[in-house]
This record gives sequence, structure tokens and C-alpha cells, in this order.
Amino acid sequence: MKKLFLFLMILASTLILTSCNTPEETTPHTHEYKYSYDTVSHWMQCSCGDKKDSGNHVKDERYDLDANVCVTCKGVYTETKAYTNALSIGVNPEEVHNAYQVLVYSFYDSDNDGYGDLKGLESKLDYIKGLGCDVIWLSPIMESESYHAYDITSFYRIDPKIGTMDDYLSLVDTAHSKNMKIMLDMPINHTSPNHEWFVEYLNNNAEYNEFYQEKDNTVTYGTSSSMGDKAKFYTAENGKTYFAAFGSTMPDLNYQSDALVSAIYDVFDYWTLLGADGYRFDAVKHLFDPNEIPANSDSTHLNNMFFQELGAHLKELNPNIYLLGENFSGQGEVLQYAESFDAEFDFESWHTGLGAVTNQDPWGQGGRRIYFDDTIVGCTNELISKNSNWIPTFMTGNHDVNRAASYIGDRVEDDDAALKLYAATVLLRQGIPFIYYGDEIGMYGQNKSGDYFVEDSQLRLPMNFSDSTISLTSVFYTQMVDVNGNPTGKILGENMLQDWPNYRETNPVVENQVADSSSLYNTYKSLIEFRTNNKVIALGTMGQVFDYAGKLTVISFTYEGKTVYVAFNFSEGAVDLNEICQDGDLEVLYSVNGADTDGYSLFLSARGVAVFTCGSEPYLDTTNSNGPDYSTKYNLVINGTAYFGLTYKGKQNVDGVDHDEYYALNVTLNSGDVVTLFDTESGASWAVTRVNPYSSGNCVASASGITIGDSGNYDIYVQFAWEQDKIYFGPAGA
Repeated sequence: MKKLFLFLMILASTLILTSCNTPEETTPHTHEYKYSYDTVSHWMQCSCGDKKDSGNHVKDERYDLDANVCVTCKGVYTETKAYTNALSIGVNPEEVHNAYQVLVYSFYDSDNDGYGDLKGLESKLDYIKGLGCDVIWLSPIMESESYHAYDITSFYRIDPKIGTMDDYLSLVDTAHSKNMKIMLDMPINHTSPNHEWFVEYLNNNAEYNEFYQEKDNTVTYGTSSSMGDKAKFYTAENGKTYFAAFGSTMPDLNYQSDALVSAIYDVFDYWTLLGADGYRFDAVKHLFDPNEIPANSDSTHLNNMFFQELGAHLKELNPNIYLLGENFSGQGEVLQYAESFDAEFDFESWHTGLGAVTNQDPWGQGGRRIYFDDTIVGCTNELISKNSNWIPTFMTGNHDVNRAASYIGDRVEDDDAALKLYAATVLLRQGIPFIYYGDEIGMYGQNKSGDYFVEDSQLRLPMNFSDSTISLTSVFYTQMVDVNGNPTGKILGENMLQDWPNYRETNPVVENQVADSSSLYNTYKSLIEFRTNNKVIALGTMGQVFDYAGKLTVISFTYEGKTVYVAFNFSEGAVDLNEICQDGDLEVLYSVNGADTDGYSLFLSARGVAVFTCGSEPYLDTTNSNGPDYSTKYNLVINGTAYFGLTYKGKQNVDGVDHDEYYALNVTLNSGDVVTLFDTESGASWAVTRVNPYSSGNCVASASGITIGDSGNYDIYVQFAWEQDKIYFGPAGA
């Protein structure tokens, strides 16, 4: 169970109920397979029955550099050698998986042209497997005009800068032979303005007229897109309009068109039959962007309907295919899409981990300590309650956010210990962790200006494998142009390292870290090995045990009748948890940065982490453990009787407002108890009058106080500030 969030209002408040818009009724998409598949090789024949020797297959550069395309139905027959291991495997949720994100162009260069490629990645599969990862998420590999490749010019061609279709099939074949899986990044919200579909749309080709959306001046469109003013209708030089959520150079595909949806299904059929084990769906909330559909339409419902239907279709091809949504939002919005994917990236838990390690909020909401256990455990369990097949998915970082080493290094003096603690917060969790290439060696990179068209390249710099053999010297920009041919970006051939001339001297090197047993790399490797060998961590259900003053968190993991606990010390000093295990059988199974025990107590070094077992549930007596000791001001009042005082924790800055925060741990509450607070100085009593919509525990707030729904032990946190006061309730032993 998670903490229950309840709000305490100084002034009387009104309970407001809101209702959702009535979901639009949509007709499920019906799809006929274009391709058939020979399970021994990657030779494909068309649904029309034609084979290559029929004379109807010709070279067509629009579809694939290495494929022959049927004149009759445009089905693809691939002329390559047999790849017996290149069938789509998928991700088995009953097994432990660890994932690794690769930007192909920045990873390893096999031909010394300064650009990472598929052959280079294939040559480094043993490095990734040696780290302990078995799932590889590839940045977009389809043909594109930009270095990042999120603006596709062909969904069927491999980008020639990184290789050929034969290189891709060889990569998949080799990866599968090593029991590794390949995930493809699919930016299907938009295309390049030079994609054939968009070119034909501007030329008024009837076949493509619905592939993009032309503005209807009789319609009042929505205005609530998260992309702000950038998400709007643009006008091409010939006068034709089109919608684009990410700016004029990335025209949005029109998912209101059945013809477009069918074309996208063909794309996924193609890559699934060419061995893809999963997909990362880019920008899932923008396929039906609020600004491109009529005002007051339910864009979330429309997006969910599309992905649920597509997901069901792909699961028919491969029941274990892994479908991962990218929703760059807080957990509230992630929850809205829980039933449409196997997993979504949880960006809020990413910044929670960084915030807990540095005692700062990466999203700029002040220097507040974020309660790690609630954000991680509470949201995970709520997602699983919405989707029983949910696979929790976390990340060390990715191509859109500042690198952990840069963020932590700028804020913490002992960044080596802090980075190892941060690694533990990601890898000691239920689900599948994703490691952004280079995070395991502490690569640096940050966007200092906020201009993501330019400085995001600093988050995507080349991987240094060796001091002596660095061949990947640069990643090139392309000259980005809008639909009218006007330049909007940098020029092909311009070195992305120009803003970091001493990059190779300041960034870590793989071979050095591999050789150093105390390195960050070997900490990552050790953590991955531990979670892989202990299903109770990777597959177990997480529960909250306690969070002490935001600086010490203990989480439980339960799997197949076994329970272990993980303690995170987020403070800069050592912590002695006296008599935390009253049975005297505490055993430390694994630790980071140092931990010890005498069977009863747990001793954690500064920024230490310990995985341990205990015969009884760990119990923290705050009067018998080192920590803040302040005088109490508020009493907890249960059923009209003062129960005990709350301990003062200090000032907490929340959304720019300073709060005085107090806490009490392991408070026994029974169903029906009414809880209020009593100010010992002013003699005032406080009652909760409004309940946060994300609350749990079946508690009810009224003018008389909080009426407890579920009996149990609760941790209580109280924050006081004028008209912004909050009480946090959470079951202590859950």
C-alpha cells in the first residue's frame, strides 16, 4: 500500500466533484496482413502469392535499400542470407530482464567514418551482455535527415549512415543467439516533411490526402497541448495546411484516417516479422493531440483506443512482444495510459531518485526532500492494480534529460558514492531497469541553455571504449529545413563536439573502469548480477516499510513467500538503526557503499544501501536511532483524546512555499477512528476537510476530521503553510 495523501485546510473548503467527457465511440481498426513469413529465414513473400521469380518484384528505393518490392501489392521479399535466430522473441515477464539504451550513432564506429553504426553495435554485444543486460533499446534506425532520427523519411529503410538491412538482420540474429532482445524506437506521431507520404500529401495525391490533417476552419480546436503554442496548424508554401505538435519540421500523422492507421500497421508487421522483440512508442499522448482535434474531445481516450488495438494486433504476432510507452509526464498522466502498454517510462520516479540522492528537485520545484518510497512504491502498485500484466520500468536517464553524473556531480561533493547510491535506487526495484548507454561509467552531458534543438546533442555524446582506439569522433547534424525549404538547424558535417573540446579528456573510459574493481561500472555490474540472481528484487511486489525524515527509506520485496528489505541512506552521514530487527536474525545479503549488522541493528555508511532479511518486520524506534530530535508542537488527537506529539522535521520548500513539517511513525489506527491535530501552543484544533484524489486507504475527510477506513499502523507526516497545509498518512508496515 502507499501513503495516503490528505489535505488539511485552515479555511473551510468545498468538495468539488468532476466528471470526464463521454468517451468518443470509435470503430476498431480491421487489418489484413500484407506479409507472410518463412520461419527458417527472413525471406518474405507477398500476400498476392508472387515470388521473386514471378518477375513482379523490382528494386524500389522508397521501401528498402536491400529489398525487392512487389509491383502488385508492395509486399517485400528480402534477398539476404538465412538468419535462423532472427525470429521475434519478445520479453518474458516471468524472467528477470535488464535493459540498455543505445544511440547507434554515438556508440561504436566499425568503419572509422566518425559515425556509430549497426556493425559497431554488433561488435559490442558482449560488452552489453557482460554488464548483465539482455534487452537493447535502439534509437530510431530508420532513414532520417537529422542525427537523432526522430523525423523519419522512410519507415522501411535503414538509415544508410548507420548501415544496411543486412547489418540490422545480422545484429538481430547475433543478439538472439546470445539470448538478447532488440527493441526498436518507433516515432510514429510525425514524419519528416520529406517523407514520401507528406510530399504526396502536399501534391494533393488522393492516396495520401488523409495521411496528414488539413485545417478545417469550421472546427474549434483544443488549446491544451503540452507542447504549447508550437502545437498548431502550419501553412506550406503552396497554401496547404497541416498540423504539427513538435514544430513545422515534424508534420503530425493523422490517426483519424483509417488509411493511415492501416499503413502504420503495415510498418509494425514488417519490423515484427524482421525480428523486433519490442517497441518503444515515442510521444504517445500526441497521436491525438488536443490541439488537432475538436475542443473538449477526450484525447487520452482516443490515444488509448489506438494503442490498445495496435497492442492486441502485435500480441497476435508475438504474445511476448514488449510494448513500452513514452509519456513525458508526471505519474498522474502515466496512470491514465496504464491499460494500453506493458509498461511506460516513469519520469517522476527518475527525478525522485535524483532528488533523494541530492536533496534537490531536478524539475526545479525548490530544495525539497522527495519521499522516495511513496513515489516509487505507491505509483508502481497503483499501476499494477490497473493492469495486472504491468511490468514496472525505470531508467537511469535517457537522451532527453541531463545525465545523472552531471546533475549529481554539480550538487554533491562525494559524487562517486552518490552515483553508486543512485544506481542502487534504479536497479534495486521491481521490474525492468533501463540503463542509458554510458551511465554505467558516469558519462557527463547536460543541456545548459534549454534549447533542445541544439544542446540536446550534449546528452548524446560518443561512448569512450578505449583511450587508444577512439574512432567515433563526431556525430553529425543535418541541415534541417521546413516544408518551404528554409533552414532551421545545423549543417551536415558540423561536429557535435565543438562545444566540448576536451570531451575525451574529461569523460570516463570503459576499459579503465572495467579494470578498476571499485569503479562505478563494476558497481552497476554487481547490482545487475545481484538482481538477476534474486528474483525477489526484480519480480517481487514492493511495499513501504518506513521513511524516516526523508533521509532513510526501507522498502520490502516479496516473491513466492520470501521477503527481503532494502534500506537506502540518503543522508551524508552514517546511520545506526538500533534494534531494527528485534528477533536478532538480521542478515545483510548485499550492500553498496558499506553496511554492517550485529543481528539486531543495521549500520549504514553515508549514502549506504543494504539488502537484508529479518525474521520479523523491521521496526524503527525513532527515539532510539540517531536522527533529528526537536521539541514537539502538535499532538495527534484520536477520537478526541491527545495521543502523542509529532516530531518536528524542519522546513520543506514545496512549490516555492516553505512548510514546517512534522512526523510520527508506526501509529496504530483502527477503522472508524477520527483523527485531528491539536496545537499545544495556541490550543487550536485542526480537522481535515478535503481528500487528495490520489489517496488510498479508504479514509474519509470531513469537517470533524479524518475517519480511518483500514485498520493498521500508519506513518504520518504533516506540513503547515497558510492555505496549503497537508497531512500524509501511510500504512507503516505495508
